[in-house]
Amino acid sequence: MDIPRDKVLSYDELALYAKSIPDLIVHNWDSRVLQMYDMQLPVMLISETCSITSDTLQFCQMSPGKHIRWTSSITQSPYLSQRPLHQHNFYETMIVLQGEVNHTIENKHYTYQAGQCCIMNRNIKHHEEFSSDFQAIFLMLHDEFANQMIDQDIYYTTDSHRKNYYGDVYQMIQENRQRTSYYEKVYIDFTPLVSNDIIFDILNPLINQIIFEIATQHPGYISILCGLISRFFLILEDSSLFYKARIQTNSSMQEYLFIRLAQILEANHGRVSRHELERRLNYSGEYLNRIVKKQTGMSLMEYGQSFYLNEAKNLLIETDKSISQIINELGFANRSHFYRIFSQKYGVTPNEFRTINSKISH
Repeated sequence: MDIPRDKVLSYDELALYAKSIPDLIVHNWDSRVLQMYDMQLPVMLISETCSITSDTLQFCQMSPGKHIRWTSSITQSPYLSQRPLHQHNFYETMIVLQGEVNHTIENKHYTYQAGQCCIMNRNIKHHEEFSSDFQAIFLMLHDEFANQMIDQDIYYTTDSHRKNYYGDVYQMIQENRQRTSYYEKVYIDFTPLVSNDIIFDILNPLINQIIFEIATQHPGYISILCGLISRFFLILEDSSLFYKARIQTNSSMQEYLFIRLAQILEANHGRVSRHELERRLNYSGEYLNRIVKKQTGMSLMEYGQSFYLNEAKNLLIETDKSISQIINELGFANRSHFYRIFSQKYGVTPNEFRTINSKISH
């Protein structure tokens, strides 16, 4: 089926297209429970832009030898508005560029903000929901391509011994190769610890180069893609840029919620309201408070305070920023409140703490 560049597809046209596309086969298009996706190519990149206001989903697929774009109404397409979960034979990386993506993973609902990333193994059942404004890209790696990338990613020690790089993403892929892990459901969440401007300044050149290599298919492009995607994973695993959480869906829901809650608090220096946590995690504040109490012995409020007080402590020791700058950076509107809780925690005022512990010479 040939698709005009900016045609708005009806539901029937969208269904015909999905059934006929040869490089990403949906084996059971009509299923309302679980669809099975089968990618035939080594790598594919998809961009989605969802607009609730204009009731449109703009879709762009980049794969070797192919560039497809289409637009469809969300509410007039049952596939988009009532989308079932799906599972696939490839590893999928989702990066949220703008807005927020409501993502269903194994029948649980989560919200991913701009800058966040999620990498899923082949056993995860999931889908992104077209229920909010967002722009996101999805990088899909066929199992054979992922294995080739890992096998070729080597370095040599000073005594000439050959070694393979081995990060958390590679570990997840290699574990998923093993017969004993055929049914293990694992994904890794990455949440920025710095501003999105910094994150995208680093990631965008890599993403653009990946798109260029896929589009041009110049000699050696597969090897170049292996290197670019390896560097992409290296950036995600940089602990100074991202908070990383490996999640197995067979772990207890309380453990999972605590990981997600801690992830949100750390990314926001602990300055997240109970109402916002309820909205993003879809559980009551009282239930979240009980989980935190069980895991840490602290209340939810005390646990949130521990993040921004620790950050304040580090800024006082490691930088020469003024107390006012630190208070503003951590999102405090009330100076006296900050002084009171800091003194309760550390037994001295912020100025006294800096005088005793500062690593900056004045």
